Amino acid sequence: RTYMEQRPDGLHIDVMNAQRVYCGLNWPNPLVVRITAVEPAFTPMEVHTLPAQADNGRATLRAHVADLGSFTAARVGFEWRVYPGFARAASTEGWQFTAAGDVTAPGDVELALDALEPGVTYQYCAVIENDMNRMTGELELFTA
Repeated sequence: RTYMEQRPDGLHIDVMNAQRVYCGLNWPNPLVVRITAVEPAFTPMEVHTLPAQADNGRATLRAHVADLGSFTAARVGFEWRVYPGFARAASTEGWQFTAAGDVTAPGDVELALDALEPGVTYQYCAVIENDMNRMTGELELFTA
């Protein structure tokens, strides 16, 4: 029988028992699961990263909360790091997180970063989250 469980990191499905594989060998064929008549559990939140204002080792990171979706409140902050260059931009290393502030309605959010190295290029994005959902805005660059 197929087993399904909703966990904080997503839907987990175990279909191996449905195949009746009892021989102890690795199953050589892929298993395909088709889920039909799916309805969303909630409408996701939407946030957009806006251009930063940077000058002399300081930057103001900006975001626009477009929609809280099915939720009445969320936390908004930013992920940022020294830009590793185009070839390594997909890397997940070096990200730092700002404090997050509470929001209860769509609108703009700003947060200041101090003590940045002048002339260095940084990468950042807005993050909106609550206990049920986490969304990120577009990746942007600024030079301090």
